[in-house]
Amino acid sequence: MQKDSTTVKAVEIDNINELKNVVEELVGYKIKYAKNCDSLSEYIFEKTSNTVSSSTLKRFWGIINRKFNPSTYTLDTLSALCGYTDWDDFCKNKENRNTNDVFKKIHEKFRNISKANILFLKKQTPSFFLKISKREFALNKTQNFLNSDKKITSFIAHDGHGKTEILISLAEHFFIAENALYPDDLLLFINFSTVNMVEDVNYDIYKLLGPILEEESKVEIENRFIELMKGKRLVIFFDRICRIYKNEKIFPRILRSIYSILIGKLSEINIKIIVTCKSSSWNIFEREFSQSDYIKNKWFDFDFSPSENPKINIPVLSRNEIINFIRTENKKINYSYILSNSKLLEIISIPYFLNIYLNYVSQNNKIFDELDLLNYYITQEIFSGINAQEKLSIIEKILEATQFGKIKTNVNKKKLTLSIKEEQAYNKLLDLDFINEQISVTDYFEVSTQVNFSNTIIYRFVIVNSWLRKYGLTIETLEIVLNFYHENEVMKISLLIWLIKIASKKNHTEIFKNIYPLINEHFIKGDPRKLEDKKIQNLINTVGIELRKNIQLRQQLIEFYANDPYASDLYFRNFIDFDYIVIYFADALDFFLKTDVNKNDIFFSKVLIFWKHYLSNTLEETIELLKILENRQNESENKIYQIIYLACLNLYTSKAKQHADLDSIIKMYTAFNSFDNFSTKFERNFTYFMFLEVLETTQNFDLMQEFFEQEKLNDASFFKKNKYLNNFMNIYKAKLYLNRNKIDEAFELLDNIDSTKFLEGHKLFWKIKFNGASIEYLEKKGKLEAALKMIGETEKIADTLHYAHCLELCAKKKQSYKNIS
Repeated sequence: MQKDSTTVKAVEIDNINELKNVVEELVGYKIKYAKNCDSLSEYIFEKTSNTVSSSTLKRFWGIINRKFNPSTYTLDTLSALCGYTDWDDFCKNKENRNTNDVFKKIHEKFRNISKANILFLKKQTPSFFLKISKREFALNKTQNFLNSDKKITSFIAHDGHGKTEILISLAEHFFIAENALYPDDLLLFINFSTVNMVEDVNYDIYKLLGPILEEESKVEIENRFIELMKGKRLVIFFDRICRIYKNEKIFPRILRSIYSILIGKLSEINIKIIVTCKSSSWNIFEREFSQSDYIKNKWFDFDFSPSENPKINIPVLSRNEIINFIRTENKKINYSYILSNSKLLEIISIPYFLNIYLNYVSQNNKIFDELDLLNYYITQEIFSGINAQEKLSIIEKILEATQFGKIKTNVNKKKLTLSIKEEQAYNKLLDLDFINEQISVTDYFEVSTQVNFSNTIIYRFVIVNSWLRKYGLTIETLEIVLNFYHENEVMKISLLIWLIKIASKKNHTEIFKNIYPLINEHFIKGDPRKLEDKKIQNLINTVGIELRKNIQLRQQLIEFYANDPYASDLYFRNFIDFDYIVIYFADALDFFLKTDVNKNDIFFSKVLIFWKHYLSNTLEETIELLKILENRQNESENKIYQIIYLACLNLYTSKAKQHADLDSIIKMYTAFNSFDNFSTKFERNFTYFMFLEVLETTQNFDLMQEFFEQEKLNDASFFKKNKYLNNFMNIYKAKLYLNRNKIDEAFELLDNIDSTKFLEGHKLFWKIKFNGASIEYLEKKGKLEAALKMIGETEKIADTLHYAHCLELCAKKKQSYKNIS
């Protein structure tokens, strides 16, 4: 029912003007012309079923210049159009509308500042870093932080780890992108890249809010803003704050600003602060923040305990992150090569070096290793361009001060930069993440800057090249280096590994002929117990891996190694290249078996040759091998021979005859459970592997469960002693859980497997086994598309290794998915 048309007397003009503005905002256009009133009249009737004529609207908006007092009916109808009960309700809600309008203004201003700062940073950032910046660890950490009761957190790392790019991706993902999770939150992104921007009011929240809130004093601004922010959240990003720590005018004001937000009146607001900073500068800020126990308690995911090492809480890229990114950027790269090269993976796990790697690959269109990467980095980025000589001078000063890595110490910056050109070169080395500053605070703004290399790998690579420039690449140079570092075992091994890699790249046969006697003389010294040392094992593995990569060198040396007492021991007995067993390693054993070797060598060599034929699906050749293994286990009292022979027999029977011999499996299981006296880690690990492989291949999960329930396996110390053994046993355990439909337990095991703890020469084989369990997990979760993707990755690795057996299993999996669909 329509209300009576009575004239409203003494109507406040500002309320009417406000009603006009709200209506215009609702319809999306200004009411300036007669045609606007015609459209509005129709719209009013459509939305309210009330009629307000076009002529009334023309008078209301002053298009017809005539004195006009709107009726209660007109005001009620327009108020109802805007979502209010009537005109009185509209007037009563003026304060709320004003509050919303003020918040919108602040939201818009903060957003514009944030977008401007982000745009400025994006223009300075290579597109690569922006592509790789959306990292799961940062998204999860930020989401957990936003959901917590904490007020402040940080992202800290050296240059090259993508701190700023991570912050940009977080700002867009959570707050300012079209599909952002929290677009209504108040975000203020502050960038301290340049002094000009810092000296603006962007970092001072009171100067920003004052004009909008129409308040002048700090107390008035605080009170008004706190009232305004009820039920809302303020998020502030402080990026590159370390750029201005030496500015005695601005730095204290920024610290005071952060303090006032955290412990002052504004702390009543639901406020979240994220800070990024270089590791080298963080101790200055940490010292200030740690002064207050209250502030320390408000910090999310951060430990203020003292540490000699620089703080870093941005993890390097995982191998999965690297592979997934390379897959999207460059499909031609051989993933299996990258996965098998642990040193290359370690280098490109830093985003800066991954960018260099991908650029070099795209330019040269070939696979290259860590030596190529570091040589390219050194020659193109460091020793070229402006101030190249000064950069070399600074590096040599650092090397001399640290006695070429013989002693671990930092170098005072004042000793490195004695001229303007050296200062420029120094800053360039900092920008390239070649060197790193460690700042010690002696007084508030009195600092001592200590310098070291930011990356241990690069440091040692530079040291090696320094030795080579002085002496050249000879076996005598290796002797000189090993004698120089005779008291520093870590440097001896690290530098020798680089020298071996360089010798391989240069096809230096003479060095490889003498490398094993050199290793024995300087490290093993005739004591076989030294072979258990992981550092020495890594050295031995390096030689084997380099021979894997260098066909020419390998062909020249394998027969020589088989007849050399040191090489036959360290190459054939202590380096097992299981990954490349099909391609060449099993064939290389033929040279070894022609020499005078003991029964143990013969038995295990024949087992490895059996594996070549099993993995390559050439099963007819395994029959003769099984006869040899059977005779050896009958002649020997060593029960390990019996267990492994039965394992080989069961694998062959299951593959060739498509059935499992349960009696033989029970016999193997009984023999395995009655034996626990392994003479070496290799015997133990290999026996466990063969035993579990048979149970999984023949689907004897009842026996597997019985095995994993044994008391000794539930002793935590059993697993802690050998992470390699722990890892591969957990893959089989995950398969058991999947068979028992314990899907979450299986995922937890797979998620916690440390892929870096598989031995060199076995990494790709265990990657395939890990993928097999992961594919089965994805199947159980109904994620067939993800499973297919992982099958494709597994096929690439298996094809590289010539694992026909694995390729056959992958083909069966894909066919089963087709049948399902």
